[in-house]
Amino acid sequence: MIDSPNNEEDDTCVPRAAVYKMIKDCTQHIRVSSEAKEFFVQCCNEFIHTLALQSNTVCEQQTKKLVHPDHIVTALDNLGFSSYKTNCLNAMETAQEELAQKRRKLHGKLTSIYTDEELRQQQELLFQQVDFILNINYLFYFEFI
Repeated sequence: MIDSPNNEEDDTCVPRAAVYKMIKDCTQHIRVSSEAKEFFVQCCNEFIHTLALQSNTVCEQQTKKLVHPDHIVTALDNLGFSSYKTNCLNAMETAQEELAQKRRKLHGKLTSIYTDEELRQQQELLFQQVDFILNINYLFYFEFI
C-alpha cells in the first residue's frame, strides 16, 4: 500500500464512486463539474462527521455506551434537520429489512414446518430404522459364515 498524504483521509471518507453515482442519479439532465463532485464528497464527509459527533454526545448524555438509531434521530433534531427524520427512518427500515434478508440468505436458516419435538421423533425413528437394518445385515452375515 502506497502512503500518500490523502491516504489516511481516504480511509475515513464516503466512497467517491457512491457519491458520484448519487449525483448522477439526481442530476440526470445536467453535467456536474469535477470540482462540484469533489465538493459534494467533502460535504458528505463533513455532514457524517458532524452527525456522528452529535449522536455520540446524545449517547453520552443518556449514559449509554452504544450509539443507537434513536440517538442519530435526536442528533438530527439537535442539528436542525428535523425535516429529514421521516426519510431517514424510512431508509433505516429499508436497510434493516435488506440486512435481515442478507443474514437469512447467508446463514441459510430455513424455518422448519416441524417443531423441535417432531424433529426429535423423526430422528429417533431414523435411528431405529438404521439399527434394524444393521442388525439384519449382521445376522445375515453370520448366517452365511
